[in-house]
Amino acid sequence: MLEFFGSLFGIDDFMPRWRCGLWTPEHGWLHIISDVAIFGAYFAIPLVIGFYLLRRRDVPFQPLFWLFGAFILSCGLGHLIEASLFWRPWYRLSGVSKAITAAVSWATVVALIRVTPAALRLPGLARINAALEVEVAQRERAEAELRAANDQLQAANDQLREFTQAASHDLQAPLRKIEGFIDLIVDDHGDALPGSARDDLEIVRQSAHRMSTLVRDLLALARVGQQAIELAPVPLAEAVEDALDALRGEIDQTAAHIEVGELPTLLASRPLVTQLFQNLISNALKYCGDAPPRVEIFASQDDGRAWITVRDHGTGFDPAHAEDAFQPFRRLVSSNASSGSGVGLALCQRAVARHGGTLEVDTAPGEGAAFRFTLAPAADA
Repeated sequence: MLEFFGSLFGIDDFMPRWRCGLWTPEHGWLHIISDVAIFGAYFAIPLVIGFYLLRRRDVPFQPLFWLFGAFILSCGLGHLIEASLFWRPWYRLSGVSKAITAAVSWATVVALIRVTPAALRLPGLARINAALEVEVAQRERAEAELRAANDQLQAANDQLREFTQAASHDLQAPLRKIEGFIDLIVDDHGDALPGSARDDLEIVRQSAHRMSTLVRDLLALARVGQQAIELAPVPLAEAVEDALDALRGEIDQTAAHIEVGELPTLLASRPLVTQLFQNLISNALKYCGDAPPRVEIFASQDDGRAWITVRDHGTGFDPAHAEDAFQPFRRLVSSNASSGSGVGLALCQRAVARHGGTLEVDTAPGEGAAFRFTLAPAADA
């Protein structure tokens, strides 16, 4: 065996092809140039196939492509040896090359026979194009329907905003008149009215005031979800100060103690952020229990985001009802226990949602509540 392989490159037993027969230069070089040209093409084709397969890992039947490349390369080497026989008569090497080419050729045939049924089941290019055309048409139709739905939604929102503003104005006017007339009756005839009548008038006045507050909060809730917001760097400490100024009367009346820690500057809508702090602080002032309210406002970092916490030490509530706390008009305590319309926390959640953030609450009965929010979406959202 070693002797056989050692003799493959031997040329002593044969003559160069130039000396075998009556070769003319033109005839000989025609063979040489043609074989070399075929070898060049046969060598380039496997390179292109390999480059394609390495770039596209999703090509079906990859082993067959590699085998086909090996078949073409072996054919090319055979042509290169044929061209060299005019000077180097290594016919034994030529025979081995042909044997290798034959083996690779039949391996390719067997692979083709095995793959052909599966390949025939693949959809043709025309069928794929037709399916793509149908899919593109469906997507275009869906996009057109979505645009139409968005236009209708925008129109509905515009109508709702106009209706809300008009309804708010039309409802607030008679409520103010009711409160005004009750004050006039009490001022003009208060001494002549029996105690029960004065109590009834006070109930009517409080009901009218509560309805006026409800209408105003309903309008604010609608505006938060509809109005466009402009984002700009907002020093949260200044937004808290604005909220405290708006609540100064309630703070003084309840003797509340507000602790404000160091707060960052965030990209946000200043009016919405101010309203957010105002509602959270107002909520803490209402549900403070018997002791004077104590509110803490501070910032922390978590998951690369700034979280702001507004914590009170008031009555708190059952954490099982945490989701209900953010629903409009859902109140977790009796309306007689505190004032308000049940819209404040819903306003907070919508304000946070408009910034792409999250609002959470950590609470327990008798242990107060800590409302924690961020004004930026999560990094992996």
